[in-house]
Amino acid sequence: MVKTIKTKRLPKDPGPAGWNEIYKDKSSFPAVDTDIEVDWVVIGGGFAGLGAAKRLLQLLGSKERIAVIEARGIAQGPAGRNSGFMLDLPHELNSDTYVGSKEQDLRQIRLNREAITMAESIAHQYGMDKALFSRSGKITASATERGYRSIETYAKHLTALDEPYELLGADELYSLLGTQFYTKGLRTAKTAMIQPAGYIHSAYKGLALEGVQVYECSPVVEMKLNDSVHTLICANGSVRAKNVIMAVNGHIQSFGFFKQSLLHIFTYSSMTRAS
Repeated sequence: MVKTIKTKRLPKDPGPAGWNEIYKDKSSFPAVDTDIEVDWVVIGGGFAGLGAAKRLLQLLGSKERIAVIEARGIAQGPAGRNSGFMLDLPHELNSDTYVGSKEQDLRQIRLNREAITMAESIAHQYGMDKALFSRSGKITASATERGYRSIETYAKHLTALDEPYELLGADELYSLLGTQFYTKGLRTAKTAMIQPAGYIHSAYKGLALEGVQVYECSPVVEMKLNDSVHTLICANGSVRAKNVIMAVNGHIQSFGFFKQSLLHIFTYSSMTRAS
């Protein structure tokens, strides 16, 4: 039995993605312009799609054909617009727990670190320099009494989790940051800084060299799901695959899944023009 799903809406263009605009060594991949047949197809060429394709490659090697389809250009969507860091520890300084209990906190931290470790291994494998991925650590700093109290609460939380940290005074912060504004701080070691657009361009170039078929500017407008082989319809071609992985995050609602279950939150920020 064939189940047909027509995509209700396609990604909109909110304007240039800052990280993508400043990255000079952009990759370029073809659009789907013919009929393609693979074993696995990943819909969505952001970080979720990248992680799925890389994990499939690790598990299957060259035994099965893998394709990634991105609706827009690589890193022109959210992958080129995110914050530029990968956190392992809680980001909410004043919470008593990260996600609910100490056990849940520790599990979430382990998952975060697995993701960072995987990202780091991809960066090393594909020869990325520190401008694209770096284990920089994280400094939380303040210049006010209210901020000091938040740092103290954060330190107590980390102590309860048996997580190491370093408290910093004004002189140490000045030597690290080059500003005398901050007077107290806390440093943890395992956060990674990332140039998201550059990272994802480099990673997909590496995946392509390993045999993954990468396509951009190819929105899926319809899916025909079957028991054996599924067909994805794009504007100028199609992809037939035995297995489909949806890596479109909140956009999955446009395919009819998780109706009225997801709340979209946009936290994009601006990038200062070069002087």
